[in-house]
Amino acid sequence: LLNNMKIRIRADSCRLHLRIPDTLLYNTLTCTVIEKTMQENTDIAWSMDKETAKEVMRLLKHFSKEYKGLTIVDVETADGQVVQITL
Repeated sequence: LLNNMKIRIRADSCRLHLRIPDTLLYNTLTCTVIEKTMQENTDIAWSMDKETAKEVMRLLKHFSKEYKGLTIVDVETADGQVVQITL
């Protein structure tokens, strides 16, 4: 049984409901993409070796199973726009 991260965005121009499987989120490719994005778009000097990346992804996957259903982002603006992210 797959766990999914749920992302819900409700705005004037957009209504989006995504279910992203853990297998797409918690892998070394995702970690590499995050690292490259941070290096290109921030001043944060951050890098992680492959073994550490694998361990971080394993722990995140475990966390998402342990706390399934936990809302980690829940924002609603005064004009009714909503962003929610749930494990």
